[in-house]
Amino acid sequence: MLPWMQVDKGAIRFILSGANIMCRGLTSPGAKMSEVAQSTVVAVMAEGKQHALCVGVTSLSTQDIAKTNKGVVVAAVVAVAAASPIGFARKGVGLIGRSGIVTVDGRIIPFTKEFMDDIVEIGEAGIVTKSGKNVHLTLDLHRLKRDVTTGFTRPKIGSIGFSGAVLTDGTIIQFTPEFIDDILYFGESGIITKSGKNVQLTADLKRV
Repeated sequence: MLPWMQVDKGAIRFILSGANIMCRGLTSPGAKMSEVAQSTVVAVMAEGKQHALCVGVTSLSTQDIAKTNKGVVVAAVVAVAAASPIGFARKGVGLIGRSGIVTVDGRIIPFTKEFMDDIVEIGEAGIVTKSGKNVHLTLDLHRLKRDVTTGFTRPKIGSIGFSGAVLTDGTIIQFTPEFIDDILYFGESGIITKSGKNVQLTADLKRV
């Protein structure tokens, strides 16, 4: 189990939006700290909440945080699914959220700011993006970038690719991992699969 730090309730909305943890968020009333060294991976809890907000890495030891009392002291890496509307935990593998991935063996895989800003939804099968450059997730949470030419955008309707479809009204349609692995090619009228169970697409990008 990870050591933890608890921020005051005023910091919750900022952390879930991707902010790092400032020193005063850990030293103000309502906050608590475990004794940890610099560069320790910690779970960031929140005042009055049951679940962790994120996983982060300390830039100072607990002792130095109390002495310094200013600046960024925990770099937030991954928003946890239980606290954030985007992301999930895969048992025995790790956590994925808008900011990146933390594996059960402690590896941290941060996303770039550009990729974070492009994310619309994170599901079990992959990551749907605003740009249409969707990313497939393997069972061990590795990202597989598909050929961006595979898939297409239908004006005023939406975009479809390996992970699913994003419609202009904000609707997100995610494909299952099994269906993603079965896809060979997208055409305007439908999806060709390895299994031969081809799928017809309606004008509004729904599967028939």
